Amino acid sequence: MLISTGKGATSDFEDVGHSDDALEKMKELYIGEIDASTLPLKEKSTDWTASLSTNGDSSDLFKIFIYILPFLLLGAPFLMHFYTKQE
Repeated sequence: MLISTGKGATSDFEDVGHSDDALEKMKELYIGEIDASTLPLKEKSTDWTASLSTNGDSSDLFKIFIYILPFLLLGAPFLMHFYTKQE
């Protein structure tokens, strides 16, 4: 069902091979067709990951930073403990 989210699921429903009872229930619950001209236009995506992927080199730096950041956050306390212990 999740695969059909946001689109028509009639063909997916028919491909599964539902029982006659399910087909009758579908006809009973059928409301009508959607007039595509009345649908609102899709707005531009405000997904920040989409804007990062179009920036080229900065996207690569961001990917590297994502992998290095956890090591920096975990390594900093150990380094501080090591250097303060030597003094």
